[in-house]
Amino acid sequence: MIGSKDKVTIIGVGRLGSALIKALYKTHYTIAGLIDHNLPLAEQIAAFVDAEMFSDTIFDLKHAGIILISVPDDEIASVVSDLNKHFERTRFSKFVFHTSGVLTSDVFDPLRKYGVAGASFHPIQTFAGKVDDWKKFRDIYFGVEGDTTAIEKASQMIKDLKCYKVIIPKKFRSLYHLGCTIASNYMVSLMVPVVDLFEEMNFSEQETLKILFPLLSTTLSNLRSNGIEGALTGPISRGDIGTIKKHLEILSDKFPAYKSMYQLHGKILLELKSVSGKIYGEKHNDMRKLLMAKD
Repeated sequence: MIGSKDKVTIIGVGRLGSALIKALYKTHYTIAGLIDHNLPLAEQIAAFVDAEMFSDTIFDLKHAGIILISVPDDEIASVVSDLNKHFERTRFSKFVFHTSGVLTSDVFDPLRKYGVAGASFHPIQTFAGKVDDWKKFRDIYFGVEGDTTAIEKASQMIKDLKCYKVIIPKKFRSLYHLGCTIASNYMVSLMVPVVDLFEEMNFSEQETLKILFPLLSTTLSNLRSNGIEGALTGPISRGDIGTIKKHLEILSDKFPAYKSMYQLHGKILLELKSVSGKIYGEKHNDMRKLLMAKD
């Protein structure tokens, strides 16, 4: 029932923040307020979620059961400092969460003297800033860490969103975020040389991505179904030394900046059990030499 859950205020309505607050609204949370330096954006999102207020200053905050902080990591401590000043006058929230993947709930230490429970509340998903990005909050995981009561409250929100949680202890928070970053951001960076290669054949970036999307999509599907060992295909998995030589010749000749990247990833794949188990001895050594060779 609308209004039966905690009121939520969010600080920061960028790509992630706007999607999250919309998703919570669609899940029948009452949105108490939105705070963002970009006041026109805050007003726009506030209209979508029927927010009770919006502002460009934290000191306009009203009572809400939960405060969500969704600003860049380097700004979170400053936001907590402002909240600390606000809490000195009015204790208006029991729970404070942030959506950072790398920071822990320790950032909320200044607020704990007010009886506030804090948690890291990081959705393992990427957001492009589209109007309907809130729909991505379905069947995804949140990396959670924090005070016991805050984790319980976060768990209920995650359940309401029809998502899942995974507890990430403080000591592993940076390691966890590094893994997420490589999985998402570096998959994008790997497409940069691919687009350059296809541009050599007069394909635009848009055309290249359209052509390769089925391949990328199936590879991800295979990873999910078969794991890393079972998903690998291509010249290294087959031991096609001639093909690897041709690839390296092209890279040396026209794309030298990408050769070391090709070799690095090739060496990683060469050590997989599904490769080393069937390609060994002299052939395995020859492949290793190719992938270690300098110009």
